[in-house]
Amino acid sequence: MAQANPPRVRVVEDGPKVELNVSTENIGQVVLLARAFDEKVPPVEDNPGSSPGDGGDRVPQR
Repeated sequence: MAQANPPRVRVVEDGPKVELNVSTENIGQVVLLARAFDEKVPPVEDNPGSSPGDGGDRVPQR
């Protein structure tokens, strides 16, 4: 059985570490807004009527 490739990770150590001054209240608001956005916006499908085997060479219907 073939082994899966390990994930590639690039470690960048340029300069001093920076502390972010973000309140937990702001983080909470961002999370709530993201959840609300996720509920309102349906996932985008390229062409919901086609199957993966179509190859995208269909003529659009009018």
